[in-house]
Amino acid sequence: MTLPVKAAGDPLRLAAPIREAIHRADPEIAVPKAATVEQYVADSLARRRFAITLLAAFGGLAVLLTAAGIYGLLAYSVSGRAREFGIRAALGATPANLLGMILKEGAAVTIPGLAVGAAVSLACARLMKSLLYRLSPMDPLSLAAAGALLCARGS
Repeated sequence: MTLPVKAAGDPLRLAAPIREAIHRADPEIAVPKAATVEQYVADSLARRRFAITLLAAFGGLAVLLTAAGIYGLLAYSVSGRAREFGIRAALGATPANLLGMILKEGAAVTIPGLAVGAAVSLACARLMKSLLYRLSPMDPLSLAAAGALLCARGS
């Protein structure tokens, strides 16, 4: 049973007088804890908060693994073409030209991956909506930050 009390100022300072009044009325009633509405709301959302924290941790791990994969793919591609880059440099290609060529190849892999990832995340947004409190699963800032992190890590 819950007894809500509206109070001006700190409501927890009224806990002891209320507890005493309840015990005077019936000494057999147990008053286990006094808490604010904010504490009750936080306690009721603790399970969802844990699920979201766990989901965010796995999402962060997925972003790091994806960034490492893109980096590894580009590093392997560049190291396998070292002789080609040497020949291009000998024929007059500048380091900026070589870097631009590598970045274009990286963008050719990263941009379609970002498009597919954004489409899948928007498709899964309905499933996530039930887990989020006061947040939108289609938050453009979060999606843009994840995409920018992958682009920065991949290049």
